[in-house]
Amino acid sequence: MTKDSLLAVNSDKYAPTFYAPVFYVYVDGQQLHEHGSDCLSVQVKDSLMGLTSFELVLNNWNDGGDGKPPRFKYSDDQKTLKLGARVAIEMGYADAPARTLMMVGEITGIEPQFPAAGGPTVRISGFDRRHRWQRKTKSNQWPNSRDSDIAKKIADDNNHMACRADETSPVHPEMPQHNVDDLKFLADRAAANNYEILMEFEGSGKNAREVLLFRKMREGEEPTMALEWGTSLASFSPSLTLSGQLTKVTVESWHVGEARLIKASADRASLAEAQGDKNAAEVLNVAFGEGKELKVTRKGIQTDEQARKEAERILQEAARTFVTGQASTVGLPTLRAGQNIYLGGLGERFSGVYYVTETTHRIDGNGYQTTFSVRRGYT
Repeated sequence: MTKDSLLAVNSDKYAPTFYAPVFYVYVDGQQLHEHGSDCLSVQVKDSLMGLTSFELVLNNWNDGGDGKPPRFKYSDDQKTLKLGARVAIEMGYADAPARTLMMVGEITGIEPQFPAAGGPTVRISGFDRRHRWQRKTKSNQWPNSRDSDIAKKIADDNNHMACRADETSPVHPEMPQHNVDDLKFLADRAAANNYEILMEFEGSGKNAREVLLFRKMREGEEPTMALEWGTSLASFSPSLTLSGQLTKVTVESWHVGEARLIKASADRASLAEAQGDKNAAEVLNVAFGEGKELKVTRKGIQTDEQARKEAERILQEAARTFVTGQASTVGLPTLRAGQNIYLGGLGERFSGVYYVTETTHRIDGNGYQTTFSVRRGYT
């Protein structure tokens, strides 16, 4: 779908809506505030590679209108909002876009506020269940396994979490996990394959569940959404920087068994994801008359192909910081990290397709707003 048709579809689909933001919060399968809400704000944040988090701010005072003595409503209640309770949050609109399951997680923090002026409140925060993976370091051996197999096994070993993994290669005769927690280990395996780790959430209410995604980077694919500054895009603050940009990377490793030097290189111009008018390598050459090359030594690389992939990974990681930006729009529950989005109305240099790296969805007294971060490796 072209950028113009995406903009037209978005305009036609959403123009008459966005008037009545709604949210539902379920705690251990039960809807919170079924007969009225104490929620002052609801926020959900997701990011590439990071944990999905939530934050609820609630009125914490009951004035005794129910016939009981005045009391603190939630900070003294150790049954409803207790540490470790399962929370599912849906956000959307009464008309459209439809209410969407934003996350499933667990309460990890309870912070009451007793201010000098104003009523007492309580902040309830938490993360998706991967926060448990960080609680214990492990030492394992993963024999005859692909990294995608390891991802599925780790997810299943941690509370039988569902996992969708794009198949990786090669099969490792042995993959050691040395005194590191499962989340960090899996993040390292994702980086080695130029993969990303995300959470996807399915169902609703008490039937909501989480799914771990261990997948190829979707960066550079066709955009699924388009926003235009001045209409659907409220604000955008981009940054273009050559700091840390590379034109070529060479990886070397000594193969002990074969007593030879393994060496492979990758250059920025040859990468398939280099799109648009100029990539960082071209801008470096124009601005300073020369590129920047990096040579690194790695242990454990067994083949020239592994060295080449590692060189490409380092180069791509640097390229992703070439153009970054922060943006805001009306609340869009389907806008999540790991999507490609077209941002228009920004002039020739900054209009184009970006990759969403982080989103924050917030409903409060000012309505529903989505803020998000983006990146791309060209301009």
